Amino acid sequence: MNAPQKTIMNANLFSRLFDGLDDPTRLAIETIDGQRVSYGEVISRAGQMANVLMSRGVKPGDRVALLSENRPEWSTADMAILLLKAVTVPLYTTLTPEQTAFALADSQCRAIFLSSDQHLHKVISILPHTQIEKIITMDSIEFTGDLASSVQNCVTMRQITEQGPNTLGAELETRARSTAPDDLATG
Repeated sequence: MNAPQKTIMNANLFSRLFDGLDDPTRLAIETIDGQRVSYGEVISRAGQMANVLMSRGVKPGDRVALLSENRPEWSTADMAILLLKAVTVPLYTTLTPEQTAFALADSQCRAIFLSSDQHLHKVISILPHTQIEKIITMDSIEFTGDLASSVQNCVTMRQITEQGPNTLGAELETRARSTAPDDLATG
């Protein structure tokens, strides 16, 4: 009888990424609409997001949800979460508000990355049933009308990349380089 396969994180993954591979300008992501993102840009954005999340209290082991369609920001957010040694909780965008509330409460997520105002409306409607303290939106969203009262809990990825430092900093770099094969990673 064959033993079950176990997926483990390559212990050198972050070390290789943060050393810029051999060329930080090398293409990492290209979208259908032609958006091109280099490894250097992914690393910089993930580091900025991780630094800002860390400054807002996200710690190793905390759960952070991802509610988004496939897009480059999903990968960047996931990498930021992994840099913090937090746990990524991916959510299907097709979940109902009730299913989303259950998943967020059951996993005890403290923060959530979401893609659009549609998903923001869904999360705002169930917020009292969750432990979510921080909401990060991938799209730039106007916090007007029924979203105006949510502005204090929300930040956009663009705001994070504008306010976060351009370097990892000693603590995040140490975490990245201390990645072990048994560390939890999104599969």
